Amino acid sequence: MDRDETTLAYLQDRLSPEDRAAFEAEAARDPALGAELAVLRQARVALAPTENAERQRAGWARLSAALSAGDDATGTANDNRWPSLSLVQAAGVVVAAVAIWQLAAVPLFTSDPGGRFVPASETAEGPALQVVFAAGATMAEVNALLSSVDAEVASGPGALGVYRLTFVDAMARDAALDVLATAPALVAEVMAD
Repeated sequence: MDRDETTLAYLQDRLSPEDRAAFEAEAARDPALGAELAVLRQARVALAPTENAERQRAGWARLSAALSAGDDATGTANDNRWPSLSLVQAAGVVVAAVAIWQLAAVPLFTSDPGGRFVPASETAEGPALQVVFAAGATMAEVNALLSSVDAEVASGPGALGVYRLTFVDAMARDAALDVLATAPALVAEVMAD
């Protein structure tokens, strides 16, 4: 038997009294073996079953029995069913959702921060330019650009992405044409109407 097997047999009390005495004498002479035995004894004490182990086993047994019996008397913690709502409660939820959408979301998404878009019911008159904005241009950048040239969006985008911009006079249109032509990051193409 090698040293590891002898150590294991010693810890499991499987050695004869003579072999046990010889092993303890060897451990007293060899400090490494003595330290190894001390560590293994401490691990055995730390890993030994405690008095709570029996209660834990009993608790798991009760839980296992309840699960296998399908015990639903106390209700399940998560049955993944939608909570049932009465017709009045469901109607109240729908009305609240519509009200929140109309009062909060619609103004947020439909606001025109720069005031540069003309409603479709109004006709925009005056000198105009046709503009195709760059694909990466954001609405904030477009609004800032339109504000700087004092333009209003009369229509657009069309099927090809063309916007029609109107101005108060021809001089404002010509000045805007110069500015828009020098903004390639925001304007892909600009043409006089």
